[in-house]
Amino acid sequence: MNKIALSLILAASMTTFAVAEGLDDIVTINEEPVVEEASPTAPAANTAFYFGGAYGMATNAVDGLQLPGSTVNYELTTDHSALLLLSGVRIDDIFSVELRYWKGVGDATVDIDSSTTTALENEELNAWGIYMKPGYQVVPEVNVYALLGFAATTVDKTDFASVDLDKDGISLGVGASFSFTPGFAVFVDYTSLYNDEFAYPSDTYSDKSVGWTQDHSVDVFNFGVTYQF
Repeated sequence: MNKIALSLILAASMTTFAVAEGLDDIVTINEEPVVEEASPTAPAANTAFYFGGAYGMATNAVDGLQLPGSTVNYELTTDHSALLLLSGVRIDDIFSVELRYWKGVGDATVDIDSSTTTALENEELNAWGIYMKPGYQVVPEVNVYALLGFAATTVDKTDFASVDLDKDGISLGVGASFSFTPGFAVFVDYTSLYNDEFAYPSDTYSDKSVGWTQDHSVDVFNFGVTYQF
């Protein structure tokens, strides 16, 4: 009898121990793992400064030119070289702000109603502009962009019968660049420095008709290089 009682006590003890072990396993299984959150890191800054230069092919076109003593309208186009200096700040990969300065150099080639003469006009061209430069990355090395800004253009004519130009206003352009190293890039773009119609007062020239107007535009194609640091 005592042996039977002892056997029952031992069996009950082992059953209780087994149930307790099972409960511990259930609690362990249901415990959610603790996940440590990584501390946020600040995004890398993309702001960078750059400068550059370019050779420009500038065109100063006048439609409505009148020579002294004549009331006949002529079309005059002056082509000459220009040097471009620029500097800017890149805000990110697709937006920059840029400052540009052009200086005309060398002799001009003048075309009056399809009659071309070289070095007929000693024309001095100076212009500056500030631009917003939104862009689009076609591939990491190639970027296409627009130029949206304000420019002031001065054309001083010393050898030809035309009124000097000193105007400012909206300036637009479009272009593309190719980066061949992390710092250097080449670019080509077109910029319209000035494009408008304006009338001269009747006392500008005594032999001009009242309301004498000219359609005047100054455009430049630029081929250059930039360095970012």
